[in-house]
Amino acid sequence: MSSNSPKPSVKKGVTPSPSASLIVICPLPEPGPDGCDFQVMMLRRTSRTGSSFASGWVFPGGNCDKADSDSELWMPVVDAEAASDPFLTTKICAIRETFEESGLLLTIPAPPPPASLSTERTTVHTSASTFPYLLSQHSLKPALSSLTRFANWVTPPGLPKRFDTQFFISRLPRSDIAADARGFASDGQEAVELAFFSPREALQRALPPSLPVPAGWEPGLGGGVLYPPQAYILAELAVFANHSALMHAAREREPNVQTFAPRPHRLSSAQTVLLYPGDHLYAGSAGKPGALNRGMAMPVDKVVPGIVKDGKGQTMTLAIVRRGVGSGQGLDAELSVGPVKDLGGLQGGNEDEQPRSKL
Repeated sequence: MSSNSPKPSVKKGVTPSPSASLIVICPLPEPGPDGCDFQVMMLRRTSRTGSSFASGWVFPGGNCDKADSDSELWMPVVDAEAASDPFLTTKICAIRETFEESGLLLTIPAPPPPASLSTERTTVHTSASTFPYLLSQHSLKPALSSLTRFANWVTPPGLPKRFDTQFFISRLPRSDIAADARGFASDGQEAVELAFFSPREALQRALPPSLPVPAGWEPGLGGGVLYPPQAYILAELAVFANHSALMHAAREREPNVQTFAPRPHRLSSAQTVLLYPGDHLYAGSAGKPGALNRGMAMPVDKVVPGIVKDGKGQTMTLAIVRRGVGSGQGLDAELSVGPVKDLGGLQGGNEDEQPRSKL
């Protein structure tokens, strides 16, 4: 599978593993305390040594299995139109991994309750090749059309584990059942906790009370761990208070999803940020002069460790700023989360280097 956007060159080393993740949007009967009428399913990863995104809150997902791309296995449960989808393998992976990690199974028609599929869930977790047989046994098809491609993140070179992850977004049917009572639960292996948060709440959990927050936000709660892709995506989701508006914006953006390959950049001898496409310092990006798209200031204040971690597990401050990138509307809206003054270009921040030449 390949992105619709050109991908930055990758140096020799670890090849990114194809993977997929699903942003599950759960509509609420009425808006929550922060005015948002939806929540997002999130899983807290195990802290086990060697685990990817250790202790972090993530969206369900994982590596593609060879069975996900086996056309003979999937032919009985995938129609001809879906079979031609260039993102079929990653969509199947996202649906399978979500079922394994949370018990949520996205199918047409709707599947039996999660509790009645606990044995099958364990079996699929052990062997991905059993997933299409499970669907056939219950006369189900994967709800591929319910997934909208939302983002593509590639782990930078130089890390021991690298991923080329397609993020999809899907909205559950509106329900009067509280999100935390839908019967979903973490698998207790790769994920040790499952919860539903509004995007703003998920971000606030990773912001300590001592750090500034955007106007209208409550002080940070502290204690949560986020990694760059999840933090940035949550900041994009937090722009929306209405799930219908969010899904409309996601469908509008789908044909032009951009590949994000974060690049560390030293602002000063004591400050490093992660640059994203569109930033005027991101090499090869057609960023406008002064445009900012960056996040995760390093290093973090030692008084409040464990807020956000990068790919190497290094602790960083949760901070995101996007200005002068895109149209400024919907998913292109300006972002400002955390101590943006540490990211340069705002509130007196300085940059030691001049903008890099475009490739």
